[in-house]
Amino acid sequence: MKRKHLLFALCVLVLLILQIVVCNELFLWRFATPFVYPVLLFFFPLGTKKYLYTLSGGIVGLIMDASSGAAGLHTAAFTLTAFLFGYMLPYFVVTDAQPGVNPSIQRDGSKPLVLLLLVLLFHHFVLFFLDAVGAPYTGFLALRMLGSLAVSYVIAAIILLITNRRSE
Repeated sequence: MKRKHLLFALCVLVLLILQIVVCNELFLWRFATPFVYPVLLFFFPLGTKKYLYTLSGGIVGLIMDASSGAAGLHTAAFTLTAFLFGYMLPYFVVTDAQPGVNPSIQRDGSKPLVLLLLVLLFHHFVLFFLDAVGAPYTGFLALRMLGSLAVSYVIAAIILLITNRRSE
């Protein structure tokens, strides 16, 4: 059991470093910044209490805000996303699977990828909506959101596929 917790912590640490060091510095096509850290929610084993998703969302959001100077945008967006993730999960994965296993593409088919898209869509919408409050350039922010969403989904899906292959 300790090995599984250590592996989970290592995955979280590697993904946060990837987001902070690499993805936060990318500004693709002058408007798309990938935000792949919401894929962390898929690293939790099935049967995790819903409040732990929300709590971890708040903590990871604080780390992201501290590293990017976003003044609470990531905290608000990821906490709300993590809260909803716990309620969306049973509709997309087999919840009566063996306790302690992660959502699996091999077991659940493409449903985890659809859930990933919904999680990223919601996260990006909240993040960019909060960023756009009072801004006169909402069209550009919508374009940034769609570009960031597309790049984020491709990178996060690759991460999910790689970690699923490793965990099976």
